[in-house]
Amino acid sequence: MSGLREKSAAYPGNPLFFGELSELRFNDDQKIAMEQAVQENHSRFEQRIAFLSGFGYDPVKEREALLEALGPLEGSVLELGAGKGYFCLTLARRGYRFISVDISEPELKICRLNLRYYGLEHLVDLRREDVAHLSFSAAAFDNIVSVNLFHHLSDPRGALTEMCRVVTPGGKIIISDFNQRGVLLINQCHQAEGRWHEHTGNDLKFARDFFRNKNFCLKGYDTDLHSVLIAVRGVEE
Repeated sequence: MSGLREKSAAYPGNPLFFGELSELRFNDDQKIAMEQAVQENHSRFEQRIAFLSGFGYDPVKEREALLEALGPLEGSVLELGAGKGYFCLTLARRGYRFISVDISEPELKICRLNLRYYGLEHLVDLRREDVAHLSFSAAAFDNIVSVNLFHHLSDPRGALTEMCRVVTPGGKIIISDFNQRGVLLINQCHQAEGRWHEHTGNDLKFARDFFRNKNFCLKGYDTDLHSVLIAVRGVEE
């Protein structure tokens, strides 16, 4: 079973212009088309932020506040659930070099274009991965972060197991997700668009109990729309 239900992007672009952009070489016509794709994607991205902000949810400020509260992330960083790149941009703007994964190729394409618009794509290694079956070796990352991913997971236990496997001894797993009020608000946003926000019913209590049984040290806090769980793996297990 896949750990994450694959999402279709809200505004897919022309697939001709996607891939590992930093490795592609374009002729003049392709460069013009690439720049147009980047600009058009950015316009849609800004419109999306404005739309969500109209309901009282600013996804950019929310990620910035999360990173500010966490403080510096020392060592290697893995983001689970790149999505359209909200947290990717937040981390990259602070100068972090990291890996970010998502199961949805359309979402990764949008994320890549958003990074390219700001000249930050060289800082982020984007990969298509199933979070319940990660390809990384054990104890590979000092920090694992996911924002608004957990409620999408079809196999939360598998995803949490993989987080525990790939985090280093003494490393941190940080999960931020909508609380009950946040779920209601994001549902209102999607309903206004004639869509439904997919939610598997997962909440952070499941993750908290899972990590506690693995002898992780736990702490967390709540904001108006989110709950944040920080699980620190013991050095000796």
